[in-house]
Amino acid sequence: MAAKLCIKLIALERGITCIGLRRISALVKSKYPNTTTYIYDLAALSSKKYLKSWILSRAPKTIETSINEKLVEELAQADVLGLSCVSLDADQAKQLINLVKKKNPKILVVWGGVHATVNPEDAINHADIVCIGEGEKSIVALLNKIEQKGDFSTLKGLWVRESGRVLKNDLMSLMSEDELSQMPFQDYGFDIKYVTHNSMEFMTKSVYMSILGSTYNTMWVMGCPYHCSYCSNNKFLAINIEYGKLRHARAEFIIEELIEVRKRYSHIKYVVFNDDNLSILSKEKLKHFAELWRSKIGLPFFVPGFSPPTVDPEKVDILVNAGMNKLRMGIQSGSERMLDFYGRKTSRQQILKSAEILASFYPKISPPNYDILIDNPIETKQDKEATLSLLRELKRPFMLYVYSLRKLPGTRLWDFALEHPEYDFKPYSRSFQFVDDRWMGIMVYMLGIYNPPESAYRLWNVLAKNKRVSQVLFPLVRIGYLIKRFYYEVKTSNFEEIAKVSPAIAKVALKMRLIFKYF
Repeated sequence: MAAKLCIKLIALERGITCIGLRRISALVKSKYPNTTTYIYDLAALSSKKYLKSWILSRAPKTIETSINEKLVEELAQADVLGLSCVSLDADQAKQLINLVKKKNPKILVVWGGVHATVNPEDAINHADIVCIGEGEKSIVALLNKIEQKGDFSTLKGLWVRESGRVLKNDLMSLMSEDELSQMPFQDYGFDIKYVTHNSMEFMTKSVYMSILGSTYNTMWVMGCPYHCSYCSNNKFLAINIEYGKLRHARAEFIIEELIEVRKRYSHIKYVVFNDDNLSILSKEKLKHFAELWRSKIGLPFFVPGFSPPTVDPEKVDILVNAGMNKLRMGIQSGSERMLDFYGRKTSRQQILKSAEILASFYPKISPPNYDILIDNPIETKQDKEATLSLLRELKRPFMLYVYSLRKLPGTRLWDFALEHPEYDFKPYSRSFQFVDDRWMGIMVYMLGIYNPPESAYRLWNVLAKNKRVSQVLFPLVRIGYLIKRFYYEVKTSNFEEIAKVSPAIAKVALKMRLIFKYF
């Protein structure tokens, strides 16, 4: 009976990582075999166009907005269509839903994921059902009701559009450690279909390597207690304070997941933990994980989830000895005023102290990576100079991840922007990778490369403020920054960032790994 229900699942993504959809896909397929999963890569531009866009840190002049017609035809054959995306890709999700609905008005569209959770009022105008928060329990309960032709209008975790009204149900309880440990591993089956604007093919090893190189993305620890004003976690905490608690499967689960995925993708040589707060776990839990990882996996890995208050040298040492060779810490700003505006529970001095601890592990690890936010319209000249002076004070070496601030629905920054229309906060529909403030961009990227003497620093400052000079200087500095960043990515065996720019270069770099390790 279950096999007769035709289900299509799709993630609109920039790449193919989509951890949430892969987990949902594995769960649904385990109960409903007649399920097909699609990953629609919206970042799959032509190599030349993407490379130019990446180097110049500017959006392409022309952006592909058409939807793959073959994809629409296939999705329209389903009884149930499950869709997931972030807010950046919500417009394309709406376009896709409308096209599918025209082909099959009877199809039941379920919209889940981050955008559906932070802005359900928007999503329910286009979908029949909106899944809010964790979707594993809700989607299984929903499909059971559909299969049995039962009433699903009161199921927890769902908003249901029915007879011109919207039924807003209570949230579903979050999964416990035991429940997380019993979930299927991420779906990395070869039956997943990889879709771009003009193509569709099965997810082969070749497709995987062209996009992620030899890198595998996963998530072990869920939950975040922080209230950063620009982050969607604002909304998650607002709807359920339990999202602030750390939850995770057994350490054995994540080990078994890696063993299983490497049976299919034997080329995987590097792992990225997309956890916000793995470093908050107790030393005992980290030690247990480290022992298992060393003995059963033995691959290098990247942990981006550090913040200044959580940097503990003993914990860092445990992770480094387990195989962590790259880490990232959020700094965002060197201005105390802006740190307060962002809701960052830290100080300039704490940032410097934490950075010194992290830098002390070099060269056991690659230079620490730090996040910096620019393009904030309320920043003053003094705020920007405070960030630049902090970067000059930080112990070297380090690398930077530079992001352009965007307002996201459901965040405190979104509310602030609505209350203060006089400030030009950029919309979430524009990628955070594209920098507007050329002066600040040049100075930050330059300091990401090296720390010049005072006289040279003043010269850089003058040149960066000259509009005509900055047009030439910006791409040159960014190229230098990217070369340095790619050099360390190759040294750590993480080819994902390189593959985003040029799959061909990533494949060559992967083969030349043995050469780079001697540098």
